Amino acid sequence: MPDVQVPLQPKSDPIWRSVRCHDWKGDAIDEGNEVADWLSKFLRQRVRLVKYGGVPGSAGLDKDSHRRSSAKGWYTGGQSETAFSDAFPFLVTCQASLHDLNTHLDIPISMNRFRPNIVLDGEQPAWAEDQWGNRNICVKTQEGSAVDLEMCKPCSRCTVPLVEQETADKASQPILAMKDFRLGKHLGFDKFGKYADTPVYRGGAVNNTTFFGWDAVPVQLGSVITVGDAVTVKGGNAALAYDAVTGRTSVVQQWLLLLSLRDAAALCTLLVVSVIASWLAYSLIRGFSHEFPT
Repeated sequence: MPDVQVPLQPKSDPIWRSVRCHDWKGDAIDEGNEVADWLSKFLRQRVRLVKYGGVPGSAGLDKDSHRRSSAKGWYTGGQSETAFSDAFPFLVTCQASLHDLNTHLDIPISMNRFRPNIVLDGEQPAWAEDQWGNRNICVKTQEGSAVDLEMCKPCSRCTVPLVEQETADKASQPILAMKDFRLGKHLGFDKFGKYADTPVYRGGAVNNTTFFGWDAVPVQLGSVITVGDAVTVKGGNAALAYDAVTGRTSVVQQWLLLLSLRDAAALCTLLVVSVIASWLAYSLIRGFSHEFPT
């Protein structure tokens, strides 16, 4: 088939069409007959290509038929906007976790199976993102500004990662392998946030759902992030730097980031015992010094 091009800039007199994306109904910009005919021929069914026409950051998000809110109830800000993604504007994944997942597969897969738009790389341990509850990541842009992304929830995976992006072939991996160690019941995500109150996860469904990556929303708007920007995970016990230039991460920071609540409680208990033991030793020594003066 011949190539087809779609302009990035919207037309001055766009044609709006009524569309539906999951439970959202609104209006989107039609991209014209040429690309509609091309896609219809390739897919062997009549389709049309539409573009999200909302203006992010402006007021009246919930009242504008051109705009769509992110899934509500998962973030602390007043409002967040997404387009035609599943429920959030960003999916953040870690290259180290993909490397570990590939050790469980006969044929390695690429990151595009999971369709993230932000991928973190460096020497962070695999699955460090499992500890990202109540944390933000801060992107230091090459323009000198900082962009915070709020980590909303771990991303549950459907069957789309089974499809090879280059060939459209569908297989059983990686989901079959992930069921051995990436289910909600393996990760404790049944106790995370509002999963227990979310209709799709009620009745313990989260226990048998696979997870990879985190859904996120921006805290600030207006900056541009690019490949190579440095990223820091903030919150919890420490900040973990993902340095896109050197690829180096502090071992101490890694350890603190991965410190779970249970480990933290055990550490506090150990500190209390140590203080008590030190106090008893000091008292005994002081007692002996009074009984046997020199």
